[in-house]
Amino acid sequence: GAVLVGEKAADVFKSGDHGSTFGGNPLAAAAGNAVLDMVTAPGFMAEITRKGAKIAAALESWKHKRIQEIRSRGLLIGIDLDIEAWPLLEACIARAAIPNTAGLLILGAGPKTLRFLPPYTVSDAEIDEALEILREVLG
Repeated sequence: GAVLVGEKAADVFKSGDHGSTFGGNPLAAAAGNAVLDMVTAPGFMAEITRKGAKIAAALESWKHKRIQEIRSRGLLIGIDLDIEAWPLLEACIARAAIPNTAGLLILGAGPKTLRFLPPYTVSDAEIDEALEILREVLG
């Protein structure tokens, strides 16, 4: 992990204020270098942008009565609802208990907001499956 701050917060952390049990060793440094190589590779951000736009466009195309607003930046997507989000979150997860049925781990970001934050490695097929689950749970 890394923390970057601007001038306003530059005096918040001083040397030694923050440590890590698993940081500062050769394995952590190699993993950090691998992540930097991945996120700076040509096309990486374009693919993230494409996947995020695909999700947002699908959600918008539903014109669902419960969806009030969709906010997105890359793969971080907020879906504001006109109802409490918690029962939908529970329903998405509960599906996994049904034999031969996939669940969906989705988080809240406030009482009426669903937070969609898939990993960078999410495939188009996984996006389609997640959207199908969400649409079914929304009703």
